[in-house]
Amino acid sequence: MKKTVKKHVAEAALVSFTFASVLPGGAAFAAADVTDVNGHWAEQAIHDWMERGYIGGYEDNTFRPNQTITRAEFVKLVNKTIDADQTATIAFSDVSDSDWFAGEVALALGEGYVSGFEDGTFRPGEPVTRAQAAAFLAKALKLTGDADAVADMTDSAAIPDWAVGAIGAVVAEGYMGGYEDGTFRPNRPLTRAEAVSMLNRVLNDDGNEDTKPPVVIGGGGGSSSGGSSGGGSVTRYTVTFDTDGGSTVASVTVKRGDKLTKPADPTKTGYTFGGWYTDKACTTPWNFENDTVREATTLYAKWDVASVSSVKVVDGKDGYTPVTNPVAGQVLYANVMLSDGTEIGTYPVDDRVTYKWYYEGSDDAVLGTKPTYTVTRDNVGKKLCVTVAVKGYKGEVTWTAAAAVPAVTVSSVAVVDGADGFTPVTNPRAGQVLNANVMLSDGTEIGVYPVNADVTYEWYYKESPETVLGTEPTYTVTTDNAGKTLCVTVTVKDCEGEATWTAAKAVAAVSSVKVVDGTDGYTPVTNPVAGQVLYANVMLSDGTEIGVHPVNTDVKYVWSYEGSDAVLGTEPTYTVTKDNVGKTLCLKVTMKGYEGEATWTADKAAVMEVSSVAVVDGADGFTPVTNPRAGQVLNANVMLSDGTEIGVYPVNADVTYEWYYKESPETVLGTEPTYTVTTDNAGKTLCVTVTVKDCEGEATWTAAKAVAE
Repeated sequence: MKKTVKKHVAEAALVSFTFASVLPGGAAFAAADVTDVNGHWAEQAIHDWMERGYIGGYEDNTFRPNQTITRAEFVKLVNKTIDADQTATIAFSDVSDSDWFAGEVALALGEGYVSGFEDGTFRPGEPVTRAQAAAFLAKALKLTGDADAVADMTDSAAIPDWAVGAIGAVVAEGYMGGYEDGTFRPNRPLTRAEAVSMLNRVLNDDGNEDTKPPVVIGGGGGSSSGGSSGGGSVTRYTVTFDTDGGSTVASVTVKRGDKLTKPADPTKTGYTFGGWYTDKACTTPWNFENDTVREATTLYAKWDVASVSSVKVVDGKDGYTPVTNPVAGQVLYANVMLSDGTEIGTYPVDDRVTYKWYYEGSDDAVLGTKPTYTVTRDNVGKKLCVTVAVKGYKGEVTWTAAAAVPAVTVSSVAVVDGADGFTPVTNPRAGQVLNANVMLSDGTEIGVYPVNADVTYEWYYKESPETVLGTEPTYTVTTDNAGKTLCVTVTVKDCEGEATWTAAKAVAAVSSVKVVDGTDGYTPVTNPVAGQVLYANVMLSDGTEIGVHPVNTDVKYVWSYEGSDAVLGTEPTYTVTKDNVGKTLCLKVTMKGYEGEATWTADKAAVMEVSSVAVVDGADGFTPVTNPRAGQVLNANVMLSDGTEIGVYPVNADVTYEWYYKESPETVLGTEPTYTVTTDNAGKTLCVTVTVKDCEGEATWTAAKAVAE
């Protein structure tokens, strides 16, 4: 049983209101002004509804036919279409009384065509699927289920059990249809175009099966076939494009009498597109500027056998830079262009292409048959060509170099350390072996082994280039080269030019050694004293200074006495001892790989000095005394420059002590290492001066204040 759809005077206004208020859009303008439905499968239905005033478009002159609609929006459309008037209580957890669609859901429940989901929701905001739309419509129209109607659909197995009968019913009635590939696509969201198409058929259904157009979906939604979809005032025809095996061109639907918009040209491997024709023999072309559509039309693509258009030779280093003047060592890539737009590169190799590399004027002498060719020295002075042909394509094309391959040039010479064979040398040193590696413009590198007889080497000084030092690919730096800047110039037989390497600095030598005080690291030492630490800083002729930290193992240090071969030390530092007193210290330094040696000799023999005297309280033997008092015992402790401390016990006979008053130094109060303060000393400032046998200098202590009275 099918529920009859009520048609009355208010129908147009009702549907117009429905689409304008429920579906986005609603701007009032002519159907012809819509910009996005031309060629759409539902174009005819959309134009009919817009021309009747049933539905509007958007303010930007679009209709947006492929935009989806929600379950709530679709329910409202169905309610208006069937003139629903029965309501029921809403129990859905996601529909409240304040929602704009609450009344529509209540009507749908009352009419009995919605039931919601198992979790108690209605999901009003979700897009309605094609299966759900079919179920809603079948129940709303009280259609009898027809499972047999979907048996021939290729995706019938994907149709949910609950929707099989409903989909079959609406398909049998002609309200919905399948796609051109035989599918129904039940889970696909319904679009604005599909909603218009479906409800257009419902409203226009006069019950006469003979007048119903076949329903076939093309391009993405439901559609009626060419011509009017029933009840329309505009006649439209479908134009089909037969590409004869080429890429697909979609059919379009146009108004009777309109011109066609020229589609993008199709492509077909091995052919060039020759235009659209009205007959399969391609004798009468379609003129897109003048011809108009008067009936359902098929246009046929004309194809011409494609030809080889051109060959472009590019640099193999980057794969795209065009080559006009190839040079030795360069790799050439031949890229082939066909008239059908195909480009054939070098990888992977295309077996259809034949390549022939040769010299201009001697195409019978084939140099290569691959898509790539490496220019060699043998090509120097000759102009290269390549001719290509492609199986199944007409003709052949040739590339010819603009000029003959120029001669190979000597690009550079790199001097490296012979010890490892790769470390670049800028500042050679005595004893170092230098290797001269030669680079040519074709990428060839000539090393030192085996010796290449085609290469001429000339080693010399920058300061005197006429003096040839050597003619081999290797050169050993000697001490004779010290202070000179080394160079090497190379030439290669049958190659143009020469290349020269010049050292950045002259061969270095040991210039001098400077001995400084280790206490501060910079005060020069001329007269060392016992206990003093000496630092030896070495200067090279290239300006390099070698300090004591870290120790440079290439430097050899020999500390000795003047006139003696006895070695005192071999480190960069030396501590003067008592044993050195009375002797003149010397130092000689040499350095591995550097010319010469440097020496330092003290101005005088080493000495011991009296550094200081400290007066302490005799009661404990360590408390410093500044203000002596009557009855106090004073101890005079003597310090020497080598760190030796001479105390009061036992008495050291080498030490001379002299206690006296600051006010009368000629009055000697005592000559012992200790002195007992008496009341006679009251009001006087005590002093003590000490000297030590065989030590230079003296030391004096003076009390800070006079002895108290």
